Amino acid sequence: MLIIRAEQLAAFQQAAITSLENQLLTHIQAVTPMLNSTLGKKALRLEVKQAMNSAAEYELTERAAIRLFVELRFLLGSGFDSDPQYHWIVPILRDKETPQMMRALQLYEKIADYQTQVLGEGGINTQVALRHFMLFMQQPFLLSMRDFGQGMLRVLTDIFPLKAAYLGEEALQGIIRSGYAQAKALGFPTLRSYGVLTGLMFVCGHGCIADPLYSWIAQILQETQTPDVVAEQLNQQTLLWLEQMLAAAPEGIATVGITPIAVDSDSIKESSQ
Repeated sequence: MLIIRAEQLAAFQQAAITSLENQLLTHIQAVTPMLNSTLGKKALRLEVKQAMNSAAEYELTERAAIRLFVELRFLLGSGFDSDPQYHWIVPILRDKETPQMMRALQLYEKIADYQTQVLGEGGINTQVALRHFMLFMQQPFLLSMRDFGQGMLRVLTDIFPLKAAYLGEEALQGIIRSGYAQAKALGFPTLRSYGVLTGLMFVCGHGCIADPLYSWIAQILQETQTPDVVAEQLNQQTLLWLEQMLAAAPEGIATVGITPIAVDSDSIKESSQ
């Protein structure tokens, strides 16, 4: 009789995890060549590994469910599961009463709809939004403290009207409050700098201030300079980043789409056990 010891089983499990990690890394490298060139394979692997670990916290252990979670990290930002813009994601992830593959299917269907309605084929609408963000950056900032909330609501709607309409005012106000609070904590001296940071959080995800996928933001914010210098550096680097993104061919999960989830009765039973 074949006896598999605990340490052998652990080794098999680790080999399967490493194999999936390698497959997902190859996939992400293929669809994000510019990001791969900027971050490097080691940093990109770390992002994939962290996403897989985060998926495990939601008890997502099936390959398809893990792949979906990893893709969402690269589509919506590393903090997507706590982003007020995507408030509908967390209830699905935390619904432990529902088998994980059904949760994955629910999440896939919601994201597929978001891609169709907001991002557009090949992520074309995101490129348009980046151009609008560039225009905002190049214009005088006319909002005052009194109308910052409502004013930024109009700004975000102008930057990405399809996304604003899809998310709704409550979600937009959530990201505006988050951006305002973060800029205030950093001691930014002007409302323009508040607007720039809020715009970045809207476009890149609210966790962009510490997201390795946008490491240049964290590097600026961690500078031991005065707040006005840091704010100006963020302004200049944001313009440079936008120029680079608009000059390059679109890339990322948005250009190829989320990998479809196929769920059958057997996989539902297995994931619920």
